[in-house]
Amino acid sequence: TLRLAPPERPGCEYVYANDCTAWLAGAEARVSARIPLGSRRFVLRPAVSATWMRGEDASTDTPLPEIPPLRIAAHLRHEGVVRARGTRYVVEAGVVYHGPQRRVSAAAGEPATSSFALVHVAAGFEWGPVLWFETVQVGVRATNLADVRYRHHLAWALGRGRDLRMTLRLVF
Repeated sequence: TLRLAPPERPGCEYVYANDCTAWLAGAEARVSARIPLGSRRFVLRPAVSATWMRGEDASTDTPLPEIPPLRIAAHLRHEGVVRARGTRYVVEAGVVYHGPQRRVSAAAGEPATSSFALVHVAAGFEWGPVLWFETVQVGVRATNLADVRYRHHLAWALGRGRDLRMTLRLVF
């Protein structure tokens, strides 16, 4: 816990103090692959990742505060090179699932949060050299395609709605 420093600690505004005996357990995993398609110019890259954590206040047998919920992400990415023009491209689609968090700390006043899943797609191209630029990169990314109303655990505001972004990067 972060607390105001006592008067006998001059020059110190805050101190950290252990309030309890606790245990934490968690796991994180990622599996990805690189699958050549026909030639070395085209590649498929599937990936899946997951994170999980659990914390317990052993002195009161209650959940620890600020423990994130289960998160699972999966995406499929296709990369390629068109030799005739020296153009590189990438196309990607994915989903990120955030599980519900019902094991919350009542002592800390944490609210429970619901599960949600966000779907995204992206595409990008790279050319080079172009004029005086080493490379020119253009990308577009759309997130939360289903326009899901969601709130990340412990966030005050709702998450972003449907979102479309375009980027232009000039490397010289």
